[in-house]
Amino acid sequence: MRRSKILVLLLMMSLCLPGCGKKEETSQLQQSLKQEGMQLQASGDYTGAIAKYEEALKLADMKVDEEEIDIAYYKASAQYRSGDLTGAIDTYSAILAVKESENSYLGRGLLYVAAKDAKKAEADLNKVLKETKNPLIQGIIYNAVNQNEKAKECFEKAKKDGEADAIFYLANLYEKAGDYNYAMILLEEYIESGKSGAEGYLSVGRHYYDAGALEEALEMIQKGIALGESGVLKSLLQEEIACYEKAGDFSTASDKAKAYLEKYPDDALIQKEYEFLKSR
Repeated sequence: MRRSKILVLLLMMSLCLPGCGKKEETSQLQQSLKQEGMQLQASGDYTGAIAKYEEALKLADMKVDEEEIDIAYYKASAQYRSGDLTGAIDTYSAILAVKESENSYLGRGLLYVAAKDAKKAEADLNKVLKETKNPLIQGIIYNAVNQNEKAKECFEKAKKDGEADAIFYLANLYEKAGDYNYAMILLEEYIESGKSGAEGYLSVGRHYYDAGALEEALEMIQKGIALGESGVLKSLLQEEIACYEKAGDFSTASDKAKAYLEKYPDDALIQKEYEFLKSR
């Protein structure tokens, strides 16, 4: 199952400076730029999205409040998705310098895990573990550091408490352990909860694909595409092409690849795949 941040100089400078409030027109412009960034991020243009978020942050007028922090989170997400782990970590560090929070320490800690910086990851994640009573958060941390039994225990408790996302994480654990059948049962339960979002459909679709159940895989993938969620839309479209190709429907796969490249023209792998599909 494949399941998911440097602030601009002005923001860094503003950490130690008092704010004088912002005009309404400035706030509206920031929100407009954030929306433009989100649209670019949805299309897979992470560089363009980051530029929009930075432009919005430059309007802070030496004051950092919840609006700037929210925009910075989006920037961190775009940096992470672009592969810029260092930038994403720096952005989270700047956020924490403005306002400490459980979610920010968790986010930075997980990024340190991804960056294989065990010492810094441990410091951030242990800080969260000492303070949180949320079994879902505890499970996410244990899962990130491969303490699978503790993670499973926490996710089971969170599931009993009604946390739908705990079902997804449990499915991930069971799949890692090789219990694909129970992982599938959990993923279907996650879908039925109505809270899975596009990522849930992507995970279930991939599971069906790996099992050779292409019709079911395509159904899940297309349901995820219909949601139009930015974070995994690109991956869903890639999986749709793969489903049609594996099913031998090269004509449809080629059409889907062509449409994909109109949306993501810089994807060299799909460009190569499209040339292959056109020759079939």
